[in-house]
Amino acid sequence: RRAPGLLLVAIAFFVVHSAFPHKEFRYIVPVLPIFCALAAIGLDEIRTAAVKFTSAGSDLTWVAPTLAIAILASSAYSAAGFHDLTFADVGQSGPRDPSSSAYDSFGQVNRLLLAAHDQPDLCGLKVEVSGLDITGGYSYLHRPVPLYSASGPARESGFFNYIITSLAPGLPGEIRAADRGVVAVDRWRRVRRGYSLRLAAPVRSFNPAGRSEARVSRARQQSHATSAALLGHADREVQERIHSPGRNDSAEHDERLPPDT
Repeated sequence: RRAPGLLLVAIAFFVVHSAFPHKEFRYIVPVLPIFCALAAIGLDEIRTAAVKFTSAGSDLTWVAPTLAIAILASSAYSAAGFHDLTFADVGQSGPRDPSSSAYDSFGQVNRLLLAAHDQPDLCGLKVEVSGLDITGGYSYLHRPVPLYSASGPARESGFFNYIITSLAPGLPGEIRAADRGVVAVDRWRRVRRGYSLRLAAPVRSFNPAGRSEARVSRARQQSHATSAALLGHADREVQERIHSPGRNDSAEHDERLPPDT
């Protein structure tokens, strides 16, 4: 009676989401504060009713405080074990293992992203052990460098110089950090000359134009050839300026200076 609009909003939200076949606990998280507010209003209504019954001869003033203490105790118990929650506890189904921890899911990857953030030579990073959608991504990496998922460019592409992968014998590089069987490795391959922060050419699964893998590969090769040609032209110009006979850049620079300099 005191908050009918709030009650109708909470019920409508819950009913609409219950109609969808795919259900997860996180879908109703936005409405939980409304349910808490309604619970508080209900406790206050119980207290008011208890006072009325007490004045009629029955002492029920203990009911509302007892219920409030019980709610606080159950909330504290739930909060104390939140780090033990599994995906089954929160209603999450595949592709994750329902019995695995929902508290630190792929936490080792996120911690290695933090470790990669501190590497001064980081030019690009590929996460080979999971998709980026179930990691912290740039929220943990927080560096303006390309970040690729397991389906991104191959190791030989040269678009990144760090990888996060599973610990295994014969890893091609130096292990910079490790966490529960997952490692961050660098220097397994030098980044190609002329590297920039541009992303690699899209692969087929992320290509909206529907180009074939062969066309993507040819476009990538042409881009690399153009970059190499531009770098070669710049190198030749530098060499010509250095070895040009009769050329004195220092004298030419001095002639352009003001007389009083």
